Amino acid sequence: MGQKDTLKVKGTEFVKIYRGIKDKDVPKDEQVECGNRRHFCGECSTMLWAYHPLWPQWCYPFASAIDTPLLPAKRPICIMLKYKANWASVPNNADLFDEYPDLSIEEWHKLNGYWKD
Repeated sequence: MGQKDTLKVKGTEFVKIYRGIKDKDVPKDEQVECGNRRHFCGECSTMLWAYHPLWPQWCYPFASAIDTPLLPAKRPICIMLKYKANWASVPNNADLFDEYPDLSIEEWHKLNGYWKD
């Protein structure tokens, strides 16, 4: 999770935005786009960050797109294990969640000392 106003992007001319459809089973003229916006590179399709206008102060960068040094995580966190492929391995020392944890991303960062004001 990042503060949107601190996001710096090089090559903005290559950034494209994808918005999914909430329910593809309804007729096309009744389909509604999701609020979440997934930003990706239009040249290579690399996912860059997600953004939702309901939370305009936040953006959710993909780890592979961050080039700023970050503190290492104290321990891995694995979420959505209920939907995990059977071939995917899970680290032994990870905090495990079948779906989303009860803490929000903001609460987790504050609790673990990663929060920056």
